[in-house]
Amino acid sequence: MRFFSKITFICNCCFVVAVILRWVENTNKKNADFDGAIQLQPLKSTFVVLGYGAIFVNVLFLISYLFVKLFFKKPVKVQQQILIPIAVKQSNTNALIWINFLFFIAQIYYFFFTT
Repeated sequence: MRFFSKITFICNCCFVVAVILRWVENTNKKNADFDGAIQLQPLKSTFVVLGYGAIFVNVLFLISYLFVKLFFKKPVKVQQQILIPIAVKQSNTNALIWINFLFFIAQIYYFFFTT
């Protein structure tokens, strides 16, 4: 779940970048000489695809997290590394889960309640 939560977080960050790019382009389209916020088109396309697909990744992550929490009562044992204690790993994972949930709420608002 840690790896999946990190992938979801990266997609959510791309969602924020895609929304900012859309806002910048819509506000500057009034000028006829505006060519785009990012001149490198493949990078811009990557942000947009990952950003707008983030809601699907977020739904899959939250459903899988709820499935694991509800049906697997016994926690999965993770080997403890020397440098990072297990409590720090668990708190980072919990923080990513909450951050991904907040991004999900923002994505629902953006996709369904804005024009």
